Amino acid sequence: MSKAPLYVAGTIFGFAALVHLYRIFNHFNVVVGTTEIPTSANIIGAIVFGALSLWMFASTCCTRCSR
Repeated sequence: MSKAPLYVAGTIFGFAALVHLYRIFNHFNVVVGTTEIPTSANIIGAIVFGALSLWMFASTCCTRCSR
């Protein structure tokens, strides 16, 4: 089984986590329609996408998963 899709997904999720962290530390506004998205949504997004990225990269190292 090829592990390339796991590397690609891990990289994309990692990039998304970095974008969330960038917004948290630089405090810029994101407005969708007339609603401003709170920074707390980015904290949750950074945690979720960071965890998904780690999970994808951990799956590539697992010898049990490659059977």
